[in-house]
Amino acid sequence: MVFHRHVRQASLKSSKQGVEDGKGASVELSLSWVYSDDFNEIMESEKQGGLPRDSRLMSEFQDTLESCGLFDLGSRGCRFTWCKRVRGGVWVRKRLDRVVASLSRIFLFPDAYANCCHGFVRSLNAKR
Repeated sequence: MVFHRHVRQASLKSSKQGVEDGKGASVELSLSWVYSDDFNEIMESEKQGGLPRDSRLMSEFQDTLESCGLFDLGSRGCRFTWCKRVRGGVWVRKRLDRVVASLSRIFLFPDAYANCCHGFVRSLNAKR
């Protein structure tokens, strides 16, 4: 779903534009963000089987997250959140679902992570 990927990236890019000044330097935000969704894009080593993913697309996705000040919380449980059998009976597995957060949120909850269970991802807050 290319459209879905572009909508997500457009949304993140517009968020980025909202936090930059006219010279392109990031403005410090006091808000903390957590965003959990199916981003329909992967980063390096998040795919098994099928044709290789275009490294340019993976790089654009990672650059977009970083430019918005969002970082992947990492996950525990299933390594992949999506799978499908394609031509020739080959299984393709990908990590499409993820939880990303701003540094301020990560500092508030340093032990937070995403728990992947049977293809569903849910965000967990660490106990204080």
